[in-house]
Amino acid sequence: EIETYYKDYLGALEQFRQVSVLSRESYFEAVSALEELLVNIREKTPTSLIRLGDGEGNFLPYREELQEFAALDQRKIQHIWWGDELITGDCLSKLCLRFLQVIDNADVLGVPPPWRLIKENFSGGDFNTTEQYTRGNMAITELLLSGSVSTDKSLVSSAVSNDWYRWNLYDAIFRMTDTVSYISCHDLDVYLSQRYDLRVNQSFLIPAEHAYREMISAHAHPAIGGSGEPEVLNRIFPELFNEISGKISPLPGEVYLVAAGFLGKFFCDLVKRRGGIGIDIGSTADYWLGLETRR
Repeated sequence: EIETYYKDYLGALEQFRQVSVLSRESYFEAVSALEELLVNIREKTPTSLIRLGDGEGNFLPYREELQEFAALDQRKIQHIWWGDELITGDCLSKLCLRFLQVIDNADVLGVPPPWRLIKENFSGGDFNTTEQYTRGNMAITELLLSGSVSTDKSLVSSAVSNDWYRWNLYDAIFRMTDTVSYISCHDLDVYLSQRYDLRVNQSFLIPAEHAYREMISAHAHPAIGGSGEPEVLNRIFPELFNEISGKISPLPGEVYLVAAGFLGKFFCDLVKRRGGIGIDIGSTADYWLGLETRR
């Protein structure tokens, strides 16, 4: 089954406009993954770049024999992200449907690179479906295999934002603009100003992810509760999500950096719909401030 699934996945990837999913291993792939984004920044073309990891996959449709795990996986990943289950019932159902629309509207989509499917998800010649992360990754790959996602988009690695950091490619993005906006648990104003000579237009501060609250707490802005206390984390949905969604207002073609986990995918989509260029940078914001929250 490994060989068949691998070949099918590679075949599904090849249907898309451009594929550059080996940016971790290859500088040239990392540059290739960046090319469309740079063109869109230069031409101020509204864009959404989002990345799908196993956690996001927990909110995608599961194959029939795994559907019994869907609610449990969604509950568990919310506890990892926010320390509580904040999205439930009809609200969750509607958000999952909207998530499919967000994915379809993306111009650049980060997906698991093929090697990760083999390294992390197979055991004894078959899928290790006892693991939540395997079920999440399977949901992503099977969404692509289903043919229900528009192929008029570029595919990159789900870790492309950190790959660009490791290959020192953010210089290429920021030399093309003098203004950015961002959503993050970090106050990035000083970093962006000193490192890239950028002026910040809009900034929204959100609570740090529950799983990393202790590491991030010393660096978090006091206004967002760096301690990751439950009452602060619980504000992320629906209160902060709705508030930020209502206030996102990019300048035409403005680069908008989004480090907001699952909810950040929806923010990137709104940035595009309102004329900006939403870039899902994820934990790269941590790396900029010297916090290695991902390996």
